[in-house]
Amino acid sequence: MTVSRLAAIVEVNAEAGGAVPGGLIRDVYRASREGTMVLVLNGLSTAQADRALDPIVPQLADVAGVVYCTSATLERVVPQSGWPDVAFVDTRELATRLARRGIRVLPTDRAPWIGRSASVLVGSSGEA
Repeated sequence: MTVSRLAAIVEVNAEAGGAVPGGLIRDVYRASREGTMVLVLNGLSTAQADRALDPIVPQLADVAGVVYCTSATLERVVPQSGWPDVAFVDTRELATRLARRGIRVLPTDRAPWIGRSASVLVGSSGEA
C-alpha cells in the first residue's frame, strides 16, 4: 500500500464501556486533508473505525485518509512513508516510544482538530 506524507499519529482509545469515539475518528479523517493520519487503535477494531467513518467518507473529497494500526504494529506501518513530526497519544508507553524517535508528543485532547470540522494545520516543524 502506498501512503502519502504522514501528517500525524493519533491514538484512539475505546471510551468507557467499549464505546467507539466516532467524533474523534471523523475529526481525524477530516483533518487528513493535510496528509495521511495514522490511527493507533486501542481497544477498537478496524471494522468499528470503518463504521464510524461510513457516513462521511462519501461526502469528503481531497482527503488523504487514515491508516489503521495498533501500538504493536505501528513500526510496520509507518516506515513506508517516514515518521511524522507530531503525535497525539495518551498511553505513556506509546508516548515514550514516539518521543525516543524525536516525535513531538502531545495528549490527544491537544489535537487542534478535536471537535472541529476544519482541517488540522500541522507544520513541517511539528507545531500544531
